[in-house]
Amino acid sequence: MFRVAVLAVVCAASPALAALTVTNDLDADTTWAVGDSPVSITKSDFYVQTNAVLTIDPGVVVKVAGELNVRGSIRALGTAGNRITFTELSTNQGWDILRFTVAPTLSGNFRTNIFEYVNITNLTSYIYVSEAGLSFDNCYLSVSNSGNYAMAAWYGWTNVNPARITFTNCTFDIFSTYQSIGGTLMAISLDGFPSEFVNNTIRIVYSGGAPTVYGIRCQTSNTDAFRCDMRGNTITMRVPENVNIITVYGLYWENGNVGDVVSNAISLSMSKGGYGIFKSDTNRVEGNIVNVSCTGMTSFAYAYGLYLQTGNSSHPDFCFNNRVTVNAVGPDRYLYGMCLYGGLVRGNRIKMSHDGPSGAMFGIAQEAYGCEIAQNTIEMVSSFSNRYAVGMDADEKAVVHGNLVLGPFSTNEYSMGIHTPDSGTLTNSHNLVWGFPTAFSNCTAGAGTVEAAPQFADTNLHLLVASPAVEAGTNQPWMTNAVDIDGVGRIQNGRVDIGAYEYNPNQVSVTMTSAVTDPSRLATWPVVVQFSEDVEGFTNTDITVVGGNVSNFATASASNYTFNLIPLGAGRVTADIAQNCSTGASGPNAASVQFARTYDPTQPSVTLSTTASDPTGTAPIPVTVVFSESVADFAATDVIVANATIGGFMTNS
Repeated sequence: MFRVAVLAVVCAASPALAALTVTNDLDADTTWAVGDSPVSITKSDFYVQTNAVLTIDPGVVVKVAGELNVRGSIRALGTAGNRITFTELSTNQGWDILRFTVAPTLSGNFRTNIFEYVNITNLTSYIYVSEAGLSFDNCYLSVSNSGNYAMAAWYGWTNVNPARITFTNCTFDIFSTYQSIGGTLMAISLDGFPSEFVNNTIRIVYSGGAPTVYGIRCQTSNTDAFRCDMRGNTITMRVPENVNIITVYGLYWENGNVGDVVSNAISLSMSKGGYGIFKSDTNRVEGNIVNVSCTGMTSFAYAYGLYLQTGNSSHPDFCFNNRVTVNAVGPDRYLYGMCLYGGLVRGNRIKMSHDGPSGAMFGIAQEAYGCEIAQNTIEMVSSFSNRYAVGMDADEKAVVHGNLVLGPFSTNEYSMGIHTPDSGTLTNSHNLVWGFPTAFSNCTAGAGTVEAAPQFADTNLHLLVASPAVEAGTNQPWMTNAVDIDGVGRIQNGRVDIGAYEYNPNQVSVTMTSAVTDPSRLATWPVVVQFSEDVEGFTNTDITVVGGNVSNFATASASNYTFNLIPLGAGRVTADIAQNCSTGASGPNAASVQFARTYDPTQPSVTLSTTASDPTGTAPIPVTVVFSESVADFAATDVIVANATIGGFMTNS
């Protein structure tokens, strides 16, 4: 929200007359066609009853006075060019609840609801789902409230209803001001409800004061354990400085619940501490980008990129090729890139940055069970020479090999590369440790240890051919079909490299670039593909796209290609070029860095309001400007006034 002071008179437009006014519940199958639009629901507690199916055609606008309760089902099937909209009946009043339930007398009678290319805006309470199936595809949702959740789902009839929640290619904006001294905010609460979130953009802005805040929480109360998969989502959480807020969770799986977490981008910005991903199962945690930032200056907090409470000593291969960044600027911050109990943890790129005057940071901290920690790259950065920094803190039962650990070049005696809290049986070998006054603490260096400058090709810590990490690791059976964090085959020249990146001088590099900004409202994105040398065999089928299509593929030269990327709907669109799909004089190509943009076709609406009467003697006149979604670059110069000037411009959210 933006508040500006201007001397201007703002007149509200008269509301348009409704083509169809709905005053009673629906108890029979009904279709709302575009000729009925806008449909105005004036009943404050409107129901689609048990035996009714409400079908809404493309282009229809539905205006809701209060609650929209669905006991039957809704089929709202818009199109990319003709979306359906649910919004408030009265301007600036919002509407209350979107609720999906199954009538208590219908245990076992399954209902499902489908929303495609739908905008749900100005919702001021929440979305609630109980027992009913729900699918959102290419939808935009916005909830702004003061309650403790924006969406809640409860599922208690296990093995009776095949209910499931799916979100695909959607954008979900959540704004909460929930205040509670001892309460908990759960932006999205999934309680026993099987769910799947794929290729969505979820943006959470919290300005309240609850001590514990969750982005997406998978929990069980009086429900059964369930599965929730998260793939290809972009999730951002902004939690401002507040003395009452103690812990923030991005993605959280309560013990017993499971799910794959693959290729998500998760960003947390908070004043104190929190967790990017918190899980207790051994399903895949792969290819995620996790950024956790502690921006506040109040003292003492813990922050974790990944907290994997697996409790499993059988070394499942479940956590690999993630990029994790954790940073803090305040005092007494204790930072962990990864904290884990057991399993095979490999190929992760971890960067720790701590600019506060006290506290500590750990790249990987492992405890409790046997664990294999291999081929990770850990970077520790601090502007304080006395920073307590430990690249890897591993239990004595761990096997540690092939890791590249780069220190902060600290003079503190407690700055250590690889440490075990108990002298004993920690097994480590073929690690490169550099930049620590103590390379190994409570453990021996082990065979194949390298203590020399790594020699990087770039700030991402890719290896130069002359790096002592090249072909200096130890091969393991699991590496046969494994790839590094860039998608390059794990063993290139007979022996694995140390660290998260495999060097291969015989691979041709390839990049994808575009002048299109991120996010974008353009419906067509021109993309340029550039190989480092001429190649053969590259076609449009070698481009893997999620959330869009490839069109107008063309060959400019043997090393330069172009295509248009066409988004299918709102949300994140990605394009990848796999390794070995083309061949040059130097050999096959390496995998590209993923090309990604967010498609946001919905132009935000804007309203201006004032508490001053008309006419008024108040000067200046306070004016509030409210956008329907988060915007950037709005400034005082964007407001056009007559017979007035602007002053006191400020941003509230």
